[in-house]
Amino acid sequence: MVFGGPGRGPFGSGKVRTDGTLTAGGQETLFVKGIQRKPKLKLAASVSPNYDDSPECFQFKSGICLPEPLFRVPGTPKLRTSPKGRATLTFVMPGAVLFENFKDPLQSHPVPFSDGKKVEIQIEGTKKLRNGSVTGPVAITTAVVEVPPSP
Repeated sequence: MVFGGPGRGPFGSGKVRTDGTLTAGGQETLFVKGIQRKPKLKLAASVSPNYDDSPECFQFKSGICLPEPLFRVPGTPKLRTSPKGRATLTFVMPGAVLFENFKDPLQSHPVPFSDGKKVEIQIEGTKKLRNGSVTGPVAITTAVVEVPPSP
């Protein structure tokens, strides 16, 4: 089991738990705990490659890989905070992230995850204000991607 460290932002010290490996294209579940009950937050999850394991994704002169949002599997509960400050999300792990090319947007392309590489999972919270909203990290963790062989 992998536990994430404290979130660094206005929304605190949540922790994300996974089984340690995320299978590309497979159904996975995240467990989040330690979420503040007040203020009421709208939660969202995303996955992005780790800086150390994917140097091709972080070429700041030409482009970067954008975090891939994680969407719930139909029929499973939404990512909401319970009264005890917990949440779960069942999602299908994406197989790639998008490399956004700054110089030529037509050259943007998907970058598939590699077997055994680390990814970062981030849970963000958004609080509505009168004049807009504030978004910040709630919990962050890393996990290893497992890519199944081609049939």
